Formats: sequence, C-alpha cells, structure tokens
Amino acid sequence: MLFKHQPNAEYYRCNVVCFRWMPNVATIMQPFVSNRTKGMKVLALLLITLALAACAVAPSKLSGLTSPAEAVQAANGNPNGGARGTFALTVNEIGVTSKRIFLDSAANYHDHDNLAITMSHQVARQVANCLGMSIANLKYRRIVVHGVAKRVRIYFVRGGKYTGRYYYQTWVRVTSPTQISFAKRMPTVRCS
Repeated sequence: MLFKHQPNAEYYRCNVVCFRWMPNVATIMQPFVSNRTKGMKVLALLLITLALAACAVAPSKLSGLTSPAEAVQAANGNPNGGARGTFALTVNEIGVTSKRIFLDSAANYHDHDNLAITMSHQVARQVANCLGMSIANLKYRRIVVHGVAKRVRIYFVRGGKYTGRYYYQTWVRVTSPTQISFAKRMPTVRCS
C-alpha cells in the first residue's frame, strides 16, 4: 500500500506495521542517527522498550467483596499483574499436592470460573490454628481472602513429559494466615 506524501509528515513502511513519524520526532532523533533506516531501528527499539515496560504492571485494585467469577474476569483482564482485592467464596473442593494445598471455589478445579486459594503446608497449619479448625473442615464453608488473583499457566503432562498443551487457572497465593477469615455468616475469627 502506498501513501501520499503530506507536507508536514513523513510515512515509513516497516514490514506489516506502518508508522507515522512526525517531523518533531525526526528533528529530535537527527543527532543520534545518520540515516532514516537507523532512525526506524531506534524508534522500533524505543517502542519495544515501552511495550515491555507496560507489561510489568501492578495488580489492578478491586473494591468491596469480589466473587470468584469477577476475580477470574479481572485476572484475565490484567494477565501480567493480576487483580488485588478481597474475595468471598465458598470452598467447594480441597486439593492437596506434595507442596501446596488448594481451596477451590468450584467442585471441578479445571472449571474456567474456579478461583483457587493456594498455600504451602506450613501456612495451612497456621491458618488452621488461627481459624480453630482443620483445613479439611473448611469444605462448604464461606471464607474471605485478601490477596492478588493471578492467572497461572498449567501444563499437561503425560508419562512425565510435557505435552505442549496447557490451560489457565486463577490462583490467590496465601503467604500469611492473616489473609484468610470466615465470612460474616460464620463466627468472626480473624488472625492478628
């Protein structure tokens, strides 16, 4: 595609993307480059740097109590930073691995709208002490969790090897027992 020359702007074609380079940018960059090709390389490098800086964003902040579906949606909207908030959920399933314990909002942890509260075994013991009941007894209880809901890529493994397929779960990592409390319907127990 060809562009008509306009008197106060120059157009450059770079593979698929078209850049409109204003004269004041050209004037600013003139001391740093000897020709227009190098200028485009510098501009492309500058744009890539700015794009990568935008990827390192902080979590977005949610106000009030947030449902698991809203948490998943907010985490998907900000995949790099996640969504900081206070999440209210009913524990429908409890999963245990060698390293972590999961409190799932959905009965099937593969469910797209599942919000998984995850913690180490050490933190789980501290949470159990603070709440006055074992983690196993949290099933079907309503809890409130403070933290960052973030998308986590889960890889499929078959025979000890990665298959190349994956899906996403939304996790809230709990590192302190002060992040979890019972919802208001239950007796108020809060660790300090």
